[in-house]
Amino acid sequence: MVALFGDHPDVSRRAVRFPLRDLVATAEFAGDAGAQDDEMEIVVRDMSLSGMGFTATRAIKAGTHLAVRINMPGRDEEVWRCVVVRCRALGRGGHRIGASFFNGVFE
Repeated sequence: MVALFGDHPDVSRRAVRFPLRDLVATAEFAGDAGAQDDEMEIVVRDMSLSGMGFTATRAIKAGTHLAVRINMPGRDEEVWRCVVVRCRALGRGGHRIGASFFNGVFE
């Protein structure tokens, strides 16, 4: 059995966030953002009922729609549609990104 969640959820937010242990996923750009690149590898750091936090090698501007493909050990691939709500640069050249889950239609 592989432990994906950390020990202590972050309860300082609207929805409880559960830390993940460096879950590598693929983010596919939707709509106009697809012109940048079709997809990029991300590392999902935490998830909640309303969204996820992840790191990426480049900035993704707020409002960008993504389809995040996650392959967890022992499970079928899952696709989570989301919209980026914040992005900040990290000192190591990466970016910390927050995204809310999105149930609408991508334009």
